[in-house]
Amino acid sequence: MPHKMKVKICGLADTDNAAEIAALAPNYVGFIFYPPSPRAVTIETAKQIAARIPPNVTTVGVFVDENPRSIFTTAQSIGLSAVQLCGTTQITCARELKFLDFKETIFGSFAATPDNIVILSTARDLPFDFLLFDTPSAQHGGTGKTFDWAKLKNYHGIIPFFLSGGIGPDNLDEALAFTHPMLCGFDLNSRLEACPGVKDIDRTRACIEKIRTLSL
Repeated sequence: MPHKMKVKICGLADTDNAAEIAALAPNYVGFIFYPPSPRAVTIETAKQIAARIPPNVTTVGVFVDENPRSIFTTAQSIGLSAVQLCGTTQITCARELKFLDFKETIFGSFAATPDNIVILSTARDLPFDFLLFDTPSAQHGGTGKTFDWAKLKNYHGIIPFFLSGGIGPDNLDEALAFTHPMLCGFDLNSRLEACPGVKDIDRTRACIEKIRTLSL
């Protein structure tokens, strides 16, 4: 691998558990603001969690087809350092956030379909700092299912991406063996869980250590 991979632990919903996960020093921790998700959090809970996240860990709010002004307000009220946009409107939403002078990091989360890979390879001036490729699903992620990562060999865009979708202790070696010049990190969620929104500390620690040991 050309450089050290970043680690994002997503779907944290319990204050004490999130603080324990943050103590393992992943690069990013994510909170989901999508009510249908079993890992959804309220703004109040997210504030409580964010207050216990050290400054060396970036907090990410995950939103699905949410109004840009609402995202902006939520991010400011919690003090989020990044947002992850999902659904069908994330490109226009990200542009609107930029127009509103949102200065934090923006992830665009996309199902790894052939059409999306082509669009993201050829589009110019996309308003994202990072992309995240996930397993196609109606739930916008969190399925615990993987996809054929070889599809991403067809991604020729200039925005670095995170690999997501069912990555956990049992297939992390395979994920680490996957190479792509724009791969910059791994997003882990449901395969680390003791129950929805609560991560198993030992499992998470082992994955973070392996990613950091095996990526240069």
